[in-house]
Amino acid sequence: MPSRISDEFLEALQRTTDVHRLRWKAYLQPGDRENAAQINDYPVRFTDIDLFDHVNTTSTGALSRTTCPPSPRCLVNRCG
Repeated sequence: MPSRISDEFLEALQRTTDVHRLRWKAYLQPGDRENAAQINDYPVRFTDIDLFDHVNTTSTGALSRTTCPPSPRCLVNRCG
């Protein structure tokens, strides 16, 4: 389970910059199910969720492999 970053470490990081506000921009735009070209139902199991209610990396990888079309870029180095 991840641990919290100590206050001393955060203070040391804050001394390295004078910008202290979070700048975040969404990468994806939400879409409507009514306008979707394709909708795939994917079952999420109890074991796919961690203690912080996040989907774990293994289930995210399985989801992308089952729902995304195959790409030559994804096949590189897969066999060795």
